[in-house]
Amino acid sequence: MRGDTRQLTFSHDLGVAASVKTAQIEVELQATPYTTIISLTLADNVAQWDFSTSGIGIVTIAAGDTATLDPGSYSYDIQLTDNSDLVYTPVAGVMTLRRDVVDNSATSPYPAWDTLSDLQTDISDIASCANVSFLTVAATGGATATLTVANGAIFTAADDVRVILTDGTYEDDAIAGGGVSGNVLTLVGTIAGEAAIGKPVRIL
Repeated sequence: MRGDTRQLTFSHDLGVAASVKTAQIEVELQATPYTTIISLTLADNVAQWDFSTSGIGIVTIAAGDTATLDPGSYSYDIQLTDNSDLVYTPVAGVMTLRRDVVDNSATSPYPAWDTLSDLQTDISDIASCANVSFLTVAATGGATATLTVANGAIFTAADDVRVILTDGTYEDDAIAGGGVSGNVLTLVGTIAGEAAIGKPVRIL
């Protein structure tokens, strides 16, 4: 279900946790292959990986990782490397993300609407991608001053924007004067949190 926290448990041949050098799961929408929607690495998302049991791995897909995705079929695989840099793919498959029906309480990352007209406007904009793009380069957190998006043409200087973070929360900022260069947006301030490739960037 979209917006749910789920764990994927898999077997691998590397043994104890110390033998796992790197781990990564990537998820793509089957209708648009080669565009990564979710990317979680052991280095950047250590709290979402568990190799404490020898030969068993667990990756947690957090609620925020899928909360804004479209329902549909998604391909995924998990890749591990050992301490000799040998590469393994212990599991690959297809997951179906179902539409959720939630109580809209304005808790991030869910928006709230004061009128039906506001809701209809947002639905129209999102359907046409008139005010939403997504990250093609991850924001690593700390003090990210630029965002690289799939469609920079929809943004203009001084736009207020909302970035959905990997943990499901969001941060708001504004685009600086002269801050749109192709698909790179320069912000007035910085984004402190982490936002994975595929996370939405929306004009407010």
